[in-house]
Amino acid sequence: MHPFAKYIQISGKARKGMRSLTQDEAEDSYGEAAVIGALAMLIKALGVEASEQSAHRLATLWWHERHQCDNTREAVVS
Repeated sequence: MHPFAKYIQISGKARKGMRSLTQDEAEDSYGEAAVIGALAMLIKALGVEASEQSAHRLATLWWHERHQCDNTREAVVS
């Protein structure tokens, strides 16, 4: 268990909602925007992109192409 896990309470409903969002089982524009926004902040903070706009563009690209990584990994493993 992560050391900070005791400070984070994620309900079963929220966990199920995030799983269905990331696996394309449900559409949630707020959830998608939250994931992309958090990823964009991380991209900028790590210095991968210098501007907020370019970080957001890259985060959006990564979000929309996230399943291609799964397919590539499966092809390599197979």
